[in-house]
Amino acid sequence: MVDTGSLNIVKARPYEDLTSLKKWIRSTPSYYDKDNFREILMNVTMASSGTGDEIEADDGIKISYIGRTEVTLELSAAGNEATHNTVVFSLTWEDADGNEYTSEATGTATLSDTPVAFATPVATSVYKVTAFTASADFDNQDVYAMVNAGKVFATISAAGSVTEATEAQLMGVGDIYGRSHTEHGDADSKVHYLEYTSGQSNRGVKYAVCTGTTTSADEIRFYEGTYDADTDIVTAGTTSVKDFYRVRRLWTATTPTSNSHEWLLTDDDIGVNLDGSGDDIYGLIMEGKYEMYNTRYCTPAGYDAWVGKIDCWASYLAQDFYILNIQYKKDNCIITEYDQYEFAEELHHSKPIKLEELEDVIFLLGDTDAAASVTTEFIIVEAKRY
Repeated sequence: MVDTGSLNIVKARPYEDLTSLKKWIRSTPSYYDKDNFREILMNVTMASSGTGDEIEADDGIKISYIGRTEVTLELSAAGNEATHNTVVFSLTWEDADGNEYTSEATGTATLSDTPVAFATPVATSVYKVTAFTASADFDNQDVYAMVNAGKVFATISAAGSVTEATEAQLMGVGDIYGRSHTEHGDADSKVHYLEYTSGQSNRGVKYAVCTGTTTSADEIRFYEGTYDADTDIVTAGTTSVKDFYRVRRLWTATTPTSNSHEWLLTDDDIGVNLDGSGDDIYGLIMEGKYEMYNTRYCTPAGYDAWVGKIDCWASYLAQDFYILNIQYKKDNCIITEYDQYEFAEELHHSKPIKLEELEDVIFLLGDTDAAASVTTEFIIVEAKRY
């Protein structure tokens, strides 16, 4: 006989279900901020198929998740121009840790054909640009700080005495836009609000606003704002969002109309992405709805979070088995976990799962036979630490 087995002694958790978890958080006011303790209900009806879908939406719109890292920028231009020669261009930028640097590059008459590197330091870890200036005027061709053959992050217009980029001309890895999926005429002044986590090291919770126009399919920039919990409204400031990392909530207080169509949170598909590719969609509000559905969550820096409860109800139209996969990193663990639950009609799980800070939890739903819809509700509990 071969002996097998193990003995594992760990500290018992002070909670066993959603109710006891919330009681325990409230009983530790010296550790958690009671004004920043809340539940996030992620409720969506998903059309499952195959090994697992993250989300299904109208017209087959698929959600991307930005999660991008720093980029390298160089000095370029819309076209070759003699007056670019010897002009010194200064670029002020921040890396993903929030450290600020200023790099310089000297213009040439052939900036369009042969871009010039920013140096001292070399701009190889740019997350967002905060300023872009020129030492002298130039004519005829705009000048860019951009990824090679990719996205423009800052622009100085060729307009006589202009030697500094405007706020609207400064971009970041996480600059974002709002637009309708298809053109319609009732989006003028339609306001959308965003709660998101930053892509920089603090990954704090931030807010932003986008106000639509009559040309509803055009991209409109999001601007950082201040959130009022009493009114559930975000008031816009003057700084555009440049550090978006994950959407936490996307909503509108404007009554949807029958022809409002889907409303999208995107990068700028009028131009190009970092690598020159096409449009990405980071979130959407379905036609006639007020809020975005979401099946992914990222714990912000300075917070503790748990998957507090899971409920799934399958349609009875198809005799099928469903598989719910939860992908996440446990608290203080470097290994990604994959919890899998198989069910036929209903699934209810109430043992809280502690999540790692700054890591995603992803809910995937699949089935073993014919596709059918499943209504899911995931409750996330988060509490801000002092």
